[in-house]
Amino acid sequence: IIALSDELQKNTFDIQIDLNVIRKITLSNKIPESVFESTKELLLQIFPELKNKISHSTLYENFNWINHFNSNAK
Repeated sequence: IIALSDELQKNTFDIQIDLNVIRKITLSNKIPESVFESTKELLLQIFPELKNKISHSTLYENFNWINHFNSNAK
């Protein structure tokens, strides 16, 4: 999102989003497993329809992913 304004720029902007549009949540795998689990539990209390749709990212240090790009770079 690019915001243009004559006012002093902020580090963040509040944007209203209808939470019913959320279909899946992926949390950074850099957060500890215990934090992921407690966050997931809290989110499921608020949005039970997201059961089985909240995951811990596996991208960081995912060797299948890294090797795919390393082999294609040659």
